[in-house]
Amino acid sequence: MCLFCNYSVIYSESIFCINTIEMNLTDNIKVALSDVVVDKISRFIGLSPLETNPALEEVLSGLLGGIALNGSSIKGAESIFDLIKEKKFNQSNSFNLDSVLETKEKTSDFINLGSTFLSFIFGNKQSELEDILIRKAGLSKPIGAKLLCFLTPIALGKIAEIINSKNLDTQGLSNFFTKENKDLSKVNPELRSLFSKTKSEIKIHSIEGYQSEHVKSSTGLWKWLFPVMALLILIWILLR
Repeated sequence: MCLFCNYSVIYSESIFCINTIEMNLTDNIKVALSDVVVDKISRFIGLSPLETNPALEEVLSGLLGGIALNGSSIKGAESIFDLIKEKKFNQSNSFNLDSVLETKEKTSDFINLGSTFLSFIFGNKQSELEDILIRKAGLSKPIGAKLLCFLTPIALGKIAEIINSKNLDTQGLSNFFTKENKDLSKVNPELRSLFSKTKSEIKIHSIEGYQSEHVKSSTGLWKWLFPVMALLILIWILLR
């Protein structure tokens, strides 16, 4: 039996107002992650289903926490809202995961789509978000990134269902996330720290960024070493 299926979920519209977004989104997504789906994605990433199940749960909780924290601001809610409207997510075109996982090519395309969505939603926070979630799940970078990108379109599809069901606009979506992000951020306190940072505090992940910082630190070192060396040479000349 799938580890994700030990949850009681009622599917009537009247309970879309569940107390927490984690109950709402996470449980609905877990139901979609059937034994067959978990088995196929496990084979794709090279893990056993027993390893994949807890990893999916950890990454999913962190992903939804990040979405809720980011979406609680008007700007963040707008990016999610615009993405959902642009891609025309709705209850009738939810992703068919059995079809997505039919071939490696389809699965790769779906994961690439998820990567695009992640970048659109999180911008310059994406790389650090990935590091936090993947480290927490105890996964290697390649495997963790694939699971995160696999889950992202599914999560957006479920958020679209909530938007359509509640007829939310951008402000309504922001309010919805604001009310719920406290519970989700408890899953991983690092997420709240990440989304409270200013742009200048986001750590550098790119090669260019690393080189820039490396050159800057090297320049600073020589700034102090050069006069010391010059002084030592002068003393040596005088003592000859």
